[in-house]
Order: sequence, then structure tokens, then C-alpha cells
Amino acid sequence: MKKIFIGAIFILLNFNINIGSGSVGLLPDSAGFFLVWKGLTELVTGDKRLEEMSAFARKVLLVLAVATGVEYVLAIFGMSLFAAEKYVYSIIWSVLLIGFECYAWRIVVTIIQNLEMAYAKEFNGKMLSAAWWFYMITNALVTVGSWNSDSFLVYAVAFNIVSMVNFLIQLFKCQKLFGQK
Repeated sequence: MKKIFIGAIFILLNFNINIGSGSVGLLPDSAGFFLVWKGLTELVTGDKRLEEMSAFARKVLLVLAVATGVEYVLAIFGMSLFAAEKYVYSIIWSVLLIGFECYAWRIVVTIIQNLEMAYAKEFNGKMLSAAWWFYMITNALVTVGSWNSDSFLVYAVAFNIVSMVNFLIQLFKCQKLFGQK
């Protein structure tokens, strides 16, 4: 569970440094997705039902790790996956990444809730699920806001930051409670 939490920090917190015309994240999303994949794989190993439930999500996490890794390497060299005139492809790409990320986090939350039932212990699954919903909704608002108006986007980003921090806090609580099992 600790790897999932550390991976979430890499994915959700973005600290960038500017290099020439581009910027590179200090915490690469690709490493975060790999850590979440590794943590989820370790979490479900030995439980056939949970292994099957998470099989597609683990594949999605690996695809996200590779895709964001390619983006990261390109950013180091000041390049982008899509040229400026292909803005529509960039939007489609962003929506796909967000959709796959939403799906992967939903499965992580569901696995934690299933582990609560399996161990007959509380791991903060309900609060994590609520935090996930809040984060996904604000994520969608930021995406829509980036196509819309600046004033809406400011509010959406503010709510998104709050929801992201809340999701991390709830995931941290899950990790702590799971460690005490």
C-alpha cells in the first residue's frame, strides 16, 4: 500500500522546472504510475478474485507509465507529443489520459474496499471513495475550464487542488490503517 501512496504523490503533485522552451516535472508521472502498478500488484497477489478484478487496471497503469514516460523524455528535450497545429490531438490525448487515470484510481479504491471486507477491518475505504469522486469531478471541471473561460478555470483549479490534497490524505490514512492490520 505504501508504493501506491508514494506513486500517488508522484502522479498528483506537479513541481516543474523550466528548461529552455519547455518544462520538466521533478516527480515524473511515469514513475508514479509504475509505483502504483507495483503496489497494486503486490496488494492483490494471492487473491484470485482481486487479481482478476485488477488485471485490466494494472495493464492500464503500465500503459500510462509508458505514455507519460515518453512525454517526460520528450519534455526534457523541449519537444511535445503533438505540434501546436495539432491542438485537437493534444486535447484528445489529455482526455484519454485523464479517463484511464480515473479508471485506474477507481479500481485501487475498489480493491481497498474489498480488502476491508476480506479482513473485516476498516481501512478508510468510504472516505477514500468520496475523495476519489470529488477529485474526479474537479479534474473534469479543470479540463472543461481549460477550454472555456479563465475565471471558471481559476475556481476549478482551486477546487482541484483541495480535492487532490484530500485524496492524498485519505489514501495516506488507508495506507496507515492497512499497515496496522
